[in-house]
Amino acid sequence: MNATVSLTETLLEEFYTVVRTTNQLLKKADPSVYDFRPADNMRSFLELANHLVQIPHIDLAILQEKTEEDVWRVLCVEGM
Repeated sequence: MNATVSLTETLLEEFYTVVRTTNQLLKKADPSVYDFRPADNMRSFLELANHLVQIPHIDLAILQEKTEEDVWRVLCVEGM
């Protein structure tokens, strides 16, 4: 196995761990906290959850070397 494959597998394993952990956390959140915003200039809990869900889509578009316009399109379509 070459170093690139090994690194890719390691990164994917870490990514899946983050996705699983984030998913479990979001499932446990009580709906009463969805509008919680630590400060006026910060995202609400629900906005932050949405942002976390969108990151892989944005990263994939960037890694696929999509144009800036295409990346913004992903942002708009995904609701960010």
